[in-house]
Amino acid sequence: MLLQTLPPALAAWFSALDEFDDCVFKTSYPPGSAVNPIARPTVVIGAGDMRIGDASAPDRRPADTTFTLSVYVPLSLGGAAAQDVAARVLEALLFSSDLELTGTSAAPVKYERSANALRMDVTFTVRETVFPTQTYVPEFSG
Repeated sequence: MLLQTLPPALAAWFSALDEFDDCVFKTSYPPGSAVNPIARPTVVIGAGDMRIGDASAPDRRPADTTFTLSVYVPLSLGGAAAQDVAARVLEALLFSSDLELTGTSAAPVKYERSANALRMDVTFTVRETVFPTQTYVPEFSG
């Protein structure tokens, strides 16, 4: 399922694209700290929630999974740099990937004290087909 596999796959894919040579892609927080601030735009890719539709379908079900891109830029670059990186990332997702995006949204750029950087959160939703045989069953230690 995309929930577990897409963030690291996207981080590797974006890192390999020439148009993102000026950016760093990660799947973990934090991208920097007040003591060690980020030096160039950094995008942290995280998974959100998954909604599985039409439970009556016996062999496959559509699932919408939401992902978050937290775009961090050094203060010296300004908020427009965060918007530029976010736009380039969404453009690549829309036109250079085979993902079925069903929605995107963006929050305003704000100062992130813990990273000593500007931050802009972008969410996007991907539709996939889930087959019952691929259903994830969590294991609990007892």
